Amino acid sequence: MNIYEVVWDFPPNISGGLAVFTYQLSCRLASLGHNITVITRKTNNYESFDQNCNFKIVRMGESIRPTNITKNEVNVFNDLASRYIEKKNIDILHLQDWSAIGLARKFKKYNFKVISTIHSISGVRYENVPEYIVSNAPYADIITTVSNSMKQKLFEMGLNNLDISTIYNGVDIDEYTLHECTKGKNILFIGRLEIIKGILELIKAMKIVVDVDKDITLTICGNGSLNNEINSLINDYNLRENVKHLGFVSESDKIKLLNTSIGVVLPSKYEPFGLVALETLACNKPIIITPFGGAKELIRNYGIILKSIDPEEIANKIIFLFDNINNKNYGCGGRDYVKNNFNWDSTTSKFIQLFEFNSPKFVAVGNTLTFQESTYPRRELNSSYQD
Repeated sequence: MNIYEVVWDFPPNISGGLAVFTYQLSCRLASLGHNITVITRKTNNYESFDQNCNFKIVRMGESIRPTNITKNEVNVFNDLASRYIEKKNIDILHLQDWSAIGLARKFKKYNFKVISTIHSISGVRYENVPEYIVSNAPYADIITTVSNSMKQKLFEMGLNNLDISTIYNGVDIDEYTLHECTKGKNILFIGRLEIIKGILELIKAMKIVVDVDKDITLTICGNGSLNNEINSLINDYNLRENVKHLGFVSESDKIKLLNTSIGVVLPSKYEPFGLVALETLACNKPIIITPFGGAKELIRNYGIILKSIDPEEIANKIIFLFDNINNKNYGCGGRDYVKNNFNWDSTTSKFIQLFEFNSPKFVAVGNTLTFQESTYPRRELNSSYQD
C-alpha cells in the first residue's frame, strides 16, 4: 500500500509522544513492504536522520517550533501538505493528531481512505482545539485514538455518534536496555514544559520534599513555553542544588537517566496516553502518575497514582516512593508487562487491519479488533463521497 503520514512533530527533535509514535509506526510499516511517505515540518539537523530511514520523508514549511503553534502556522502547513498529496497515488492518508485533521475535510471526495489518529485535545499550543477536532473528524473514514480515556473525552466533546477505535501506542523494548544501576536519590520528569504537564506544581512539591529529605533530587528533561518561569521558580525556592533542568535530551541520554534514577513523576493535568509511563516501566522503574487521562489505564500495580496534582499530594507520594522503594517492589516486572502488552508489532498489525478492511463495521475496541454495527455512515474505499 502507498501510505502517507501527515504529522507536525517528527524526529530528530522530539517534543512528545506524537513524533515517536509516527516514526515507530512508519518504520514497521516500511519493513513490511509498504511504501511510506511522512509529510512533516522542517527541524534542526534533519538531513542525516532522514537519509538513514527506511521510508521517504518530505519536509516543508519553516523550521518547527515545539511550542506556541499558531492557527496560521497549522493552516500554512496543511495547505502545503494538501498541494503535495493531491498529486500523488495514495491508498491510505493517515492524519496524525488534531493539527492534521483539517485535511480530512479537504480529501473527503478523493478515492483513498482517510484515517485520523487523535493523540491529544490539548489547547496549550493552539486555541479551540476541541472545536477544530469536532468540526473536522466526521470527514475521516476511520478515527482512532490512543486510550479509552481519550475516546471518552472525544465522546463528551460531541463525537459520540462516531465509531472511534482505541489502539494503544507501543514501545520498542530493545531500545530500553538495562545497563546502569540506580545512583543516588534522583527522580525524573520527562515531557514538554507546559501548564498541562503539571510541572509548576511539581517544582512547588519539591520545596516540600527537600524540607523533609534534602538528598532527594529532581531532574527535568524537556523544553517548552515555561522554561523561564521554571528556572525562576527554582531560584525563588532555593532549589538549585536539588532541581536540575537539562532541557531537551537525546533518546540515549533519556534511557541512561531512566536507568540511573529511582523513577519518574508525571503529574499532568491531563495525559491522553502517557508514553513516558511505558518507557519508565520498560526500564523496570516505578512511576508516579496523574489520575487524569489514559496513563492510569496502563500502569496497574507498577507505580503510584496521585489523588490530585496538589503540590502537597505530589510531595507526599515522592517521599512515600523513596521510603518504600525497596520493600514495595514498585516497577519490578514492568518490563515484561510492557513487552507482552505494548509492543509495536501488535500496534502495527491493528493499523494494517484497519487500513485493509473496507467495511465501516470493522472497528478496534481496546486492543481487540472486532465486528460491530457502525453508528455513523462512512464512504467505502474508492467510492465517491456525497455531502
